[in-house]
Amino acid sequence: NQVIPEKLRQAAEKETDPALRLYLNWLAYPEESGIETDLAMLSELLQQKLPDWPRVLRLLLQVTRQTAKTALPIVRKANLNSLPNNLLPVLVGFFCRFGDSMDVDLLESWCSDQNPAVTILAVEGLSRIQPDRLRDFLYPLLTSESAGIRSRAIRILHRWHPEEALRQLCNMLESEIIDERRAALAHAFFLPFDRIKHDLIRFLIRESEPALLVQAGQLLIINPDIEMAKSVATVAVETSAEKAPVIKNILLQQCEFLARIKLIEERYESYTNQLLAEATNKADEKRAASLAAAIRDGQIQNESDLTRATALLKQKFSLDLPVQSLLPVLESLALINPAFLQPYLPKLLQIRDFKIQIAALAALAKINPVNAEQMLEQYLCSATPARRRTGIKVLARLDRDFARPLLLKTLSQETDKELLELIESQLNDPLPRETLMQLVRASRLTEECNERMLLLKRLCQSSGINPEEAEVVDADCDFSQETIMLGRAEKQITAPSVKPAKQSAEDNIAANASVAENSQFANQYLSLPAYARLRLIIDAMSKQELVSEDLTDLLKQESSEFQRFALQSALTGLELSRRKNFSPVQTLKQNLSLNIPVWTEVAACLARLTPEAARLAAPSLQRMRWTSWPDALMPFALRTVSLTAKPAFSASVNNLLRHNRPEIRCAAIECLFDINPGDLIDSLPELIDDKDPEVSATACKVTQAIEDRLRPDGNATDFSSAFSNLFYRLQKLSTLYQAAIAIVIILLFSLFLLSGQPYGDSGNSMPLPVKSGHFSPSAKKNAPLHRFEHWHQSAEPGQERVIFGRIEENYADSLLVQSPALKATVLVRHDRGSMPLAKNQHFNGRVRIDSVNGGRIESTLLPVQENNR
Repeated sequence: NQVIPEKLRQAAEKETDPALRLYLNWLAYPEESGIETDLAMLSELLQQKLPDWPRVLRLLLQVTRQTAKTALPIVRKANLNSLPNNLLPVLVGFFCRFGDSMDVDLLESWCSDQNPAVTILAVEGLSRIQPDRLRDFLYPLLTSESAGIRSRAIRILHRWHPEEALRQLCNMLESEIIDERRAALAHAFFLPFDRIKHDLIRFLIRESEPALLVQAGQLLIINPDIEMAKSVATVAVETSAEKAPVIKNILLQQCEFLARIKLIEERYESYTNQLLAEATNKADEKRAASLAAAIRDGQIQNESDLTRATALLKQKFSLDLPVQSLLPVLESLALINPAFLQPYLPKLLQIRDFKIQIAALAALAKINPVNAEQMLEQYLCSATPARRRTGIKVLARLDRDFARPLLLKTLSQETDKELLELIESQLNDPLPRETLMQLVRASRLTEECNERMLLLKRLCQSSGINPEEAEVVDADCDFSQETIMLGRAEKQITAPSVKPAKQSAEDNIAANASVAENSQFANQYLSLPAYARLRLIIDAMSKQELVSEDLTDLLKQESSEFQRFALQSALTGLELSRRKNFSPVQTLKQNLSLNIPVWTEVAACLARLTPEAARLAAPSLQRMRWTSWPDALMPFALRTVSLTAKPAFSASVNNLLRHNRPEIRCAAIECLFDINPGDLIDSLPELIDDKDPEVSATACKVTQAIEDRLRPDGNATDFSSAFSNLFYRLQKLSTLYQAAIAIVIILLFSLFLLSGQPYGDSGNSMPLPVKSGHFSPSAKKNAPLHRFEHWHQSAEPGQERVIFGRIEENYADSLLVQSPALKATVLVRHDRGSMPLAKNQHFNGRVRIDSVNGGRIESTLLPVQENNR
């Protein structure tokens, strides 16, 4: 037992790093932890010119509340200049625990320290001693890069602006960064439970990290509430199998606490089982009701056994079913067993039937709530009312605590009367006053709509609130979420100053020549069409790869308005970068606050935004009327919107698809593809036929990208994309050229057929089939003149032959093929499951004819390796 402490002591004596030396001493002398501090020794050490700081801080760690009053004056007199930075948190921790009003100035000085650990301890100490002094530090604390500092600042903000504090806390709870969610939960403890309890239930639904689920559960456990226990039971029943044990354990501890404080009379175990049974019964009722449509449609019989009904539905389910048959099966499985649908959801969401999409999104919300929420935002923010209606109907099927924030956010920006009525039908219970105030303020920042304001007045009246109160609540708040996020964006971008290049005599001579002939960038620029030039400049500005001489020379040669503006903005960006302490976000804010901004500076600042900075600046950008900016600035603005990846901009970007400038149309196509590709699909045919070749090419490129995203199997995608691009190019040719190409294709096809050999003849055994469209050289020598007669031979039962044709239907166990040679429909049975083939796709294969009945032939696909489909 003595060996390890002795080795630690030896290591501590040799250690040169003060912090490590302190911790090694702490471990080497554990018996000193309970001994009171020797204040005389402390005073003696601090009076030395270079104090032994590890020993000093070791003594301070032993200070108790009784000895602190004597120790504080001794430490205050000490000279702290020689204290190593890595030991400063220990000293700040001492003042955090025991400091008083005399230490306020010292703690304030540490609130701006670069070390987050120091800042956190100083804030904690100041909030204990004199919290009002922290108000001046709120902005830098709220915009800190440290999640721990921001969460503490939100807790302090609640003292003056509770609504804004709760809003920012909820934003942290929904962050993609786990440290932010963890920090938000740690300080949610200090906020009113009634205001955050529904957000905690929503957190349980969305979160997948077990440790954070337990952390959120602690807040629910120590704040006994029977209604919240019922909500947790519902989540436990409907959540995934991985999360269910954690949620059930939280429920058990909730009920134990309820029993301990006599809020329930039953034993907590039996009450837990009762809540789970009630939640399960409600879920089973919904599942049983979902079977009614499938039974009416004849997909299954009237099964009372839910397990057997589920098995039958799984057997019946197929992506190849007609929509009217697929819908009831999908609706039932989405409620009964959504996990079964997980591999099929991407293809289900491609089906252009909104009822199918509603069921698929509802299933996705049960499997992966976070992904479902991101997908739902694309629907709820769509420029198309039909897609927004789909999103609203999906919300009606989801858990109230999960769906309510999304529904209210949609309400604040909705302008369609019918959709507002649909939203109102889902708001059955009166909304809390604070929620209504926030909703009214948010709606006034969006497009004016009389129907929406009338709805808000009705909601306010049902809750006994005057909507005019929202104008004065928090009117003096300088810490709005938009302001804070913009401040965080400012810290995301570092702007190193650009040193002027030293020019030699040779450089001055070269500058007089045409830079475009000598510069790779200039040569590349001059070889590109209009919009591609803009993209090249904006990308180079974001990477800071431009040279002023190139830009100046190109500006002399350029005559187009948009390209000249981009070049001027790039030159302005170089000039701004030479300024001391240049901040793109700060410069952007200053310009947009002017009546007439310097638009080249605005463009230069937008080009410098990183994706993270753009996402943080998105709320502020939404409040600006950015679509009214000069046309030449639109490519820069749309590039920034693309970086945000926020579907909330969908409607504004969609309107720009019909702009009269082709550069803006190109930028809008790429932007909408990044933020909400579903809104772009309906507009693509028109954009592909655009008169401007660059717009058409951009639309074709995006079409191919969407097809690649929707159909991950590479070969089929490549063929389809190539065929689509060829078809669009043929459409653009004149009628004479189209006719000439058609004649050439017919002649080549005829020669192709006459040059091949049949797969077999009537008298001999059939050779192995070769790949479609390719014939061996030996086949050309023996090609009979009666080739067409072979393919048109009538089918007979028992015959083995190759058939080819167009796929009409693709079932789970068979294909329906229209054969032009046999002039009949051929049913091809197989045991390969659902084949990855689409309607109207070509099929050829070797089959055995089973039966021939008039115009319908039934056959079985033969298991030949060379069989080609």
